[in-house]
Amino acid sequence: SRTLTTPPGSPTLGKAYIVGVGSTGAWAGKDNYIATWTARQWVFTVPNVYDMAFVVAETLIYSYTVGGTWTAGIPFALIGANTISIAALKYNKFGMRIINQTTNTPPGSPADGDAYIVGPSPTGAWAGQTLKVALWETSAWVFYTAYNGAAVYDISIQAFVTFNGTLWISIVSGYSQITVSSLL
Repeated sequence: SRTLTTPPGSPTLGKAYIVGVGSTGAWAGKDNYIATWTARQWVFTVPNVYDMAFVVAETLIYSYTVGGTWTAGIPFALIGANTISIAALKYNKFGMRIINQTTNTPPGSPADGDAYIVGPSPTGAWAGQTLKVALWETSAWVFYTAYNGAAVYDISIQAFVTFNGTLWISIVSGYSQITVSSLL
């Protein structure tokens, strides 16, 4: 429920309520909090903006607003024009496949979606982009700076590589080369 202002007389263990406005008794001063009955007492959770709760009595989802109220429905987010790169959505930025990590000169006729880790001595359109991921998007190179832990799949070595904050390193273990011919 989300309309009760007074705690129920015999609450069920673990049951939760959105405390109604104008609360009294053990709920006094806890308007819009979530009250959960535990084996010891009521425990109150202060909601955060965009928290959601399913109200069984109404079979509705409520979300907590910036204004400090619970509103029926799931909140939406406004995304400003041109704030999300199409390439980031299309290729998931990292987690993509790259052709290799040693090329220094941009290829002459890349295909849409071709990606490389720029080599140590880049030239031309890649000058100054060492160790970045270069992605050909329709008609231009888009560069992404790697973050510590970023991973891509290098098809030239058939292995994932990860950025450790300084270098791209293979994450293939020596165990990948073991072949088990018999367990007896």
